[in-house]
Amino acid sequence: MGVIERIANRLRKGFTRPEEMGEYSAGYLPFLVRKKVGELVAARPDRRLLEIGSGEGLFLAEISIKCPVMDVIGLEPWDEILLKARKRLLEKGLKRIAIVKGISQSIPFRDESFEHVVCINLFLNLPARKDMVETLSEMVRVCKKGGFIYFDFRNILNPLIYAGYKLAPLHDPYIKVPLRMNSLKDIKRILKELGMKKIEHIGIGMPLGRFSPAIVVQGKKD
Repeated sequence: MGVIERIANRLRKGFTRPEEMGEYSAGYLPFLVRKKVGELVAARPDRRLLEIGSGEGLFLAEISIKCPVMDVIGLEPWDEILLKARKRLLEKGLKRIAIVKGISQSIPFRDESFEHVVCINLFLNLPARKDMVETLSEMVRVCKKGGFIYFDFRNILNPLIYAGYKLAPLHDPYIKVPLRMNSLKDIKRILKELGMKKIEHIGIGMPLGRFSPAIVVQGKKD
């Protein structure tokens, strides 16, 4: 193990909550993203929520406890992670949450099925920009009129994110995801093309503003 890899591992452990240690979705920035989106959803605890790319069920568990009257569904493509999420939820006594297998580019639900559609800590893992565009299009499709979509992206304008992702193979030789970054300008352009007019964005991490390492986006469907 090289010096850079050892330093990266220590930082990762230092910024990961004990109960999330070893999880694929663990880390301080993913935690902050989940926390902020959870706050946004909890402000409007409507009937149905879909989380796309629900991973090990960290957000599903948190939002179900925070909004117990809400029907919550997860969508996850990987069998191993899906089974881990189901086990986590059962251990927490959260038996009402359903997790189905599927991909973000082709969501297996009818148009306008959910008041809330969430997709967090996923876009950095998608292979290409077109996958992100297809995912956003599907999110808008299954969101009800008057409902909200929520997602985040890693900000290409943040120098630490940019350098860290470009140098990722040096400190994590086993990394399997592309670590994609995006710009707010491009995200707004895509949402405008999809007919989303009411858009808000929130910087996550330091510094705040246009150079935040992550940006959470909330869009309302008219």
